[in-house]
Amino acid sequence: MIYPLQNISAVISKVLFPAFSLIQGDNEKFRDAYLKSTRYIAFITFPMMFGLFAVADEFILTIFGPKWEPTIFLFKVLCFVGMLQSINTTVGQIYLAKGKTDWMFKWSIFATSVTLIAICIGMVWSVEGVVIAYLIRSLILLYPAYSIPFRLIELKIKTHIRNLKKEFVTSFIMFAVVLTSVNIQHHFLSSINIILASNVLLGVVIYVAASFIANNEVFKDIQGILIGKRARIS
Repeated sequence: MIYPLQNISAVISKVLFPAFSLIQGDNEKFRDAYLKSTRYIAFITFPMMFGLFAVADEFILTIFGPKWEPTIFLFKVLCFVGMLQSINTTVGQIYLAKGKTDWMFKWSIFATSVTLIAICIGMVWSVEGVVIAYLIRSLILLYPAYSIPFRLIELKIKTHIRNLKKEFVTSFIMFAVVLTSVNIQHHFLSSINIILASNVLLGVVIYVAASFIANNEVFKDIQGILIGKRARIS
């Protein structure tokens, strides 16, 4: 669950560090660039995680088979972890661009220690306990993980939250529609494959439509980037 999300964030992060380094002395420009980059990431990862949560049962049974049914609960919990970490992984670029790798090192030691403690506690309740403990750990560390690096660019956490509001809302709208559709289809369709395929398509359509209406700015930016890449390739 976390691996593909880290790769999405990592691709953007490769561009962020040199871009942030050029404006490291201008906190206003730094904040604007950081907020825009996290919106781009959320535009992709939020609907992905909400969508996978909505079709988790069908996805696991279709892709991996009935033997993997016990992992559905774990999969759903990790959807939330993946959504959080897809944005959280970007704060490292703030430390690097500001030359505060010592802060980053100290935070990494602390966060790793908390993670190990959470895993050890969760092991008492088997793998389910480990996953839940890891989610709780992610929520506990959420505020300090942002507040410490945000001090370097004078960014308030509430500003960061408001910045991702449209991506969250449009993703949640898609989630609600797809989850409702899945529950309805189970009453008259027996094929899990059809339910999965039809609702993945429905989710894409609903999210694109919701983004076009409620989040047109980022939608056009992403569209422009994709068109630009196709133009360069051709």
